[in-house]
Amino acid sequence: MKKFLQQKRYLYIFNVLLCFIMFILLASCTQENPEILSIESRIRFVYNPIERTMQKYLSVHLEVEDRDIADAVQEMRIFSETSTFIWEIESGKLQIQNVDNRIFIGSNAVTQPKGLDFSEGDYVVEIITGQGNRAESLITLPRTELFSGVIKYPDKWFPFVTKDEDDSLIFSGGDKYLIRGYDSSGNYIDAFYLDKSTVEVDSTTYDLLTEYNFIEISVFNHIVGAELITGPVNL
Repeated sequence: MKKFLQQKRYLYIFNVLLCFIMFILLASCTQENPEILSIESRIRFVYNPIERTMQKYLSVHLEVEDRDIADAVQEMRIFSETSTFIWEIESGKLQIQNVDNRIFIGSNAVTQPKGLDFSEGDYVVEIITGQGNRAESLITLPRTELFSGVIKYPDKWFPFVTKDEDDSLIFSGGDKYLIRGYDSSGNYIDAFYLDKSTVEVDSTTYDLLTEYNFIEISVFNHIVGAELITGPVNL
């Protein structure tokens, strides 16, 4: 009798463990497929006025349903049917952002492979979760000849800031500026939008700007369809 009860106890424990394992397997297998709610993309040019150098990047961000879906993404792939090259960005290089309770995942710094360019046309952007579930959407990049003036004449196209005789800051090159502030080690602090071209010395905005070790000034130029960024800028 004692042996029978012991066997029954072992069977009960075995069944509990089996149900637990099946639950875990079922949960992992039934993970929802990711859904792309919206997609934002743009070409970004970063101009260094000190070294007079320029870098070109592709920025792509996908809106997904929630943070769990974003955390499950293991890779983002960007490719074109007219090219054999595929950009593959692993999760460690992807940024997850919460913007007004909307979850975005993507990268601001997709770089060009040596000898190639972000040619105009349609590109597929695909995200893949750890379970192999996939979702994709399309982006369209503008004509590359639109960028020739930006590359050749940066002083004409990129935003800049100067000081007048009263030391007020005079911004030029756009109507609305995104200001990103950094500390002495180059660490990002924060950002804000500036919708005026003159910042007086005795203003709160002036105090905020001059607290940064350096800034980046960003505008979106609708003529060429690209984000133009000047930095680092020391005030």
